[in-house]
Amino acid sequence: MIELARPEHLKPLVQLCYEYYQISPQREIIEFDSDVCMDFLRRAMIVPTQHLLVYTYGGEPQGGCLAYLSPYAFNTKNRCHLEYLFVRESHRQEHADCTGGRDLVQAVEQWAREHNVAEISSGDIGFDVEHIQRFFESQGYSYTGACVTKRL
Repeated sequence: MIELARPEHLKPLVQLCYEYYQISPQREIIEFDSDVCMDFLRRAMIVPTQHLLVYTYGGEPQGGCLAYLSPYAFNTKNRCHLEYLFVRESHRQEHADCTGGRDLVQAVEQWAREHNVAEISSGDIGFDVEHIQRFFESQGYSYTGACVTKRL
């Protein structure tokens, strides 16, 4: 189930962020700070140009993502950036009805359409590039060598 993040999701989301960080190339560069992460997520819940989603399974958060809008400088459309898309590994293929990643992306696309978005992009492809590239391409995105994008 995909839902907007609520205050009770914050602690489990911080734990998910830590799991995400553990496999991130950033782990070698920066130190994880759970307080900073909590503040970041809390702000993402209240900023109208941001959309923090949670994938729950059995009532527990098992994934999430953040989408945010930014305007184009030369027209009235917006861009949407999809970041921090993460589904706990045990929930990626373990359950036949487990479609958390796909459902998160579709929920972001719906939100983006409601906000006059021309394009969605994601740069979170540094972990397992081939897997992430196949995942996004199966959702209609194009891999450009640095990120994936989809025209809406």
